[in-house]
Amino acid sequence: MVTRNERNLTGPEGMATPSTGIALALGGGAARGWAHIGALQALQEEGIKIAAVAGTSIGALAALSFAADRLDILEAIALGATHRHVLAYLDPHLGRGAWLGGRRIARELEQHIGAIQLEDLPIPVALIAADLRTGEEVRLTSGPAVTAAQASIGLPGIFRPIERDGRSLIDGGMVSNLPVGAARVLAAGRPVVAIDLMGDYAGYVRASSPDGHPSALGTVRSAFLMMTIQQTRQAIALDPPDVLITIPAGHIATSAFTRAVELIRIGREAVIAALPAIRRAETMDRQCQVPDATRAILDFWFREIGSDGWWTRSDQTDEAIRGRFLALWEQWHTRSAECFLSTARDALAAILLFDQFARNMFRGKADAFAADALALEIAKRTVDRGLDQSLTHQERCFLYMPFMHSEDLAVQDRSVRLFEQLGEAEQVKYAHMHRDVVARFGRFPARNAALGRPDRPGEAEAIAQTSNW
Repeated sequence: MVTRNERNLTGPEGMATPSTGIALALGGGAARGWAHIGALQALQEEGIKIAAVAGTSIGALAALSFAADRLDILEAIALGATHRHVLAYLDPHLGRGAWLGGRRIARELEQHIGAIQLEDLPIPVALIAADLRTGEEVRLTSGPAVTAAQASIGLPGIFRPIERDGRSLIDGGMVSNLPVGAARVLAAGRPVVAIDLMGDYAGYVRASSPDGHPSALGTVRSAFLMMTIQQTRQAIALDPPDVLITIPAGHIATSAFTRAVELIRIGREAVIAALPAIRRAETMDRQCQVPDATRAILDFWFREIGSDGWWTRSDQTDEAIRGRFLALWEQWHTRSAECFLSTARDALAAILLFDQFARNMFRGKADAFAADALALEIAKRTVDRGLDQSLTHQERCFLYMPFMHSEDLAVQDRSVRLFEQLGEAEQVKYAHMHRDVVARFGRFPARNAALGRPDRPGEAEAIAQTSNW
């Protein structure tokens, strides 16, 4: 459950929902948060308008600093951080509930932020905290900015909870380490760009245990990071951002506050690499209005047809699919992939419609393959965002089918890897078979007649063997 401040989360009172620009979701990650500085600077330099920003933990500090035009101050603090400075923030707390008092941090915030109220900032802002008593996510969008920031960065047991609005608030990373949902609500209809500080698990493993044998403390840290990553993946599966930027900083400890120069550079480079995707998202048709057909498609395929009918040619099945889903295919096969990525199941349903059902509806005709590129793009984005991990093995088999159906050898190589990771022996066999045909002929010869392509020497045998492909 999510709770909010008293005012509407769509923005400060009297401020209309932004109609241009992007909404940012800045994730938590302690010292790695210095990467947000470089990321924000790169967005500004490239002329990307930021219409709203939500942040968790260190991401909340970056969000607040940006919205309050204090990013240069945050950068100066980061670049000036030494081990001595970091230790100065660790003021012991002798009471119950925490080891540290957080008084030095409060003074720093008051010095640089002052009496700013969140609702008075020039763009909508949400700082994410967690309610220690109820376990709820709390999106702070109004009231004193200082206490909101304190709440969002308040690591439980380390810093005292912040008492605010009748709640006991702690670090928002406990419930929403990457606040995509909050960013989306702040700027409804605008693309959401999410910057994840904790997703580079492979980089962390390589740096923390180069010999493959972590220490006891290293194992505990790995387990905590695993939980954080899985929480984020599950949240993204339910509400995926338009662009997800994973900062490749797993090799840098979350306690390495003295490595600001490197982290700022990494953040900047990550955004520069993602600029093409960000610009596409800015100009994308935001009014997809895809009809809610997900349940109808999935129920039909997995319950009505079932495994007995998936691989058996049937005129009755073809006619049933045409009667129920042809109009939907005609209406939506020219849409962008992003229209079908609200959830992993939405993506799966779209892939079934464009990749599987098309082969039934247009058997032997060119239109059977007309939406293959769209299905493949949906599949790529779903896998790249980790959304496929929320599906069953059986569902993932069909999600990965556009890779197997591609006539691009590099995509076929990826198909083999995906199906091998899935571990379904029969599908692994067919993935290799499809890849071998494309490697040999550069295409699927069995499609030649439907696509009006002349046969090449040596393709006749392949056509006979793969006529159902």
